[in-house]
Amino acid sequence: MGRKNARARNIHLVLVLLVFSLSAAALEFRLPVSRIPVGAAAEIFGTTTSGLAALISISGPASVPGKSVIAGGDGRFRAEIGPFPQAGDYTIAVSAGAERKTATLTVTPLSQSMGMEPGALGASLEEAADASVQTLNEVKSDLEAIPGDDANLRKAKECVDDAINAVADIRGKLRSFTQQERRLESMLICEPNLNKEVFREYVQETQSTERSVREQTERMIQLGRESSAGRSDACVAVAIASSVLTAQKNLLSLMQNGLKTYVERWAFGADLGTGVKAAKWIQDRFLSGLRTIFPDSPEEQVAGRSGAPTAPTMWDNVSGWSFVKLGLAELRLFLTGGGPWRMAATALGSAVDMAIDAYTKTHCLVFKGRLSGHCHVEALDNGRPMYELDNDWEGNVEIMSAKPSGKEPVSFRGYLTGRAKNFQVKNRLRILYEGKPGNFQYLTGPPKPFQQLTAVFVTLLEGTIADGKIAFKARKGGVDFDGRLVAQLAVVITPTGSPVPLVQKYDTPYQPGWWQVTRALGDGGMATFDITMEGDNRVVKKEYSRELSAAGARGRFSLKVDLCSGCPTIPFL
Repeated sequence: MGRKNARARNIHLVLVLLVFSLSAAALEFRLPVSRIPVGAAAEIFGTTTSGLAALISISGPASVPGKSVIAGGDGRFRAEIGPFPQAGDYTIAVSAGAERKTATLTVTPLSQSMGMEPGALGASLEEAADASVQTLNEVKSDLEAIPGDDANLRKAKECVDDAINAVADIRGKLRSFTQQERRLESMLICEPNLNKEVFREYVQETQSTERSVREQTERMIQLGRESSAGRSDACVAVAIASSVLTAQKNLLSLMQNGLKTYVERWAFGADLGTGVKAAKWIQDRFLSGLRTIFPDSPEEQVAGRSGAPTAPTMWDNVSGWSFVKLGLAELRLFLTGGGPWRMAATALGSAVDMAIDAYTKTHCLVFKGRLSGHCHVEALDNGRPMYELDNDWEGNVEIMSAKPSGKEPVSFRGYLTGRAKNFQVKNRLRILYEGKPGNFQYLTGPPKPFQQLTAVFVTLLEGTIADGKIAFKARKGGVDFDGRLVAQLAVVITPTGSPVPLVQKYDTPYQPGWWQVTRALGDGGMATFDITMEGDNRVVKKEYSRELSAAGARGRFSLKVDLCSGCPTIPFL
């Protein structure tokens, strides 16, 4: 009997050990990006036994704190380590239970970063989403503070709630995009065979989009702060709330278009990479020559695969390039499609174009319409033009005030939201080289397409309405393209007796939108227009042009005003 009990206990012990060994997972981890620039952080992905702590320690040229993470229910864990302040090789050690494994992370100097901070575009988009949620909550509170229980304002608040929920969904996906962008840019900065001209263009485009997003975000935040100041006048308060919601809609459109342009221009092209291998993608987009880009695995291992790529498991022996490419591919529908973007735009459109519009028709005087114009400027040398810049601009206008009673003036508030377009440049630099020996060729280049996409501006409109007249004053509205829209002039000089040409380049920036509008309106950005009646509608219409000159420059500015209160809604641009 004793021997049977002992045998049973031994069998039970063996079964317990067997069950434990089956439930315990071997420690594995990898660095998806094994080379990063100084100042960047690195990521670790791994698996071990569910619920077990993975202890990460770092040794190398500089002190970098370690980290401890708990494996999830599926045994997977992820951690971000760094930033790494000094170049060199670092040993990354991960311990879980009795197991310990290591890997090497190489941190390279910022020799070709060109001022880029990896992941900056994504970070600006995340900050814009955070600010959007905060500002939309403020607008909701401001609408609640307007006296009375108007059904249209209740509907507007419901739409704002829907927009808040949609933006919160967008925020979660933007975090994933930032991670992929940071991985890509960290690898590009460290890539010795990088095509620096292409990378410079990449940096310019992403930084231009980032700057536009930050400007629009700041404008929206400023409008949100101003919203509370308008509570004493319900119509002005509603006008500001409408402006905030419109700014929010424009910001979301800019964010989505920026992401779409990024994906189509730099990630995959028209087919979003479904049939393009990582090797071809990186070589076609970013590299010089055909040197292998897979130091850790043979290039043909990735480039030679047939069929569309599939999502890699954590332990596939693929390069970081393929890891990033497939990560962006997984986000393609979010980055380029509808989903929460469409939900947010629909909710904001309903709040402004239906609920608030219905409220203002009952309680306020509203002018809607367009301002448009043309700007022609010349830079002069002894009274003769060295170059000429031309462009058109147009924008939507909405201004709102209390309904006038008697002859007392009422204040109004509104915004012009515009876009510049049709950019032209004329190179007349030959006047600087007349009589000089050699052959000369004069070249021009309009602003680059990505610059033209950011040629948006907002101008604040304030003034009074009284006695059949409306007095305008325009000033900066917080968003513009100062210094971002640049035409390029060049002179190719072939000296006499020399086969080697010299090239002299000149960057010529266009004036920002608010500057063009204020010059077209009148001195100090002010103008007064007659309000005429067409049936039951109040109408403001005017066309004129102005010529101005100053030391070393002259310009011609035209303006067309087309505003109406009570007319059918004019489709916005």
